[in-house]
Amino acid sequence: MGRTQRYRKHDKLDKFHTCNNENDLILLNSWLKKHGVQYSKKLVLAVFKDTGRGLLTKKKITAGEELLNLPLNLTINNCTDLMKQYVVILEKFIKC
Repeated sequence: MGRTQRYRKHDKLDKFHTCNNENDLILLNSWLKKHGVQYSKKLVLAVFKDTGRGLLTKKKITAGEELLNLPLNLTINNCTDLMKQYVVILEKFIKC
């Protein structure tokens, strides 16, 4: 392996780590399982240097393969954003 390949390999290793014994990843994994999130065995939890926590693929993924099953109540979208705005408005006008 030449010097350039060693540098590239070293740079690639610095961008993330997948230590499953890390407390943050253990807590995240248990929270995901508790709330019904299921993900493929080909994915692992990782901490990325630039973006933080996420999922990393360790094996080749085929087209059409299900990678992540996320319950709708855990998603953030326009509908959930509007509901939060309505709750804030209602809390202002309704006093207990």
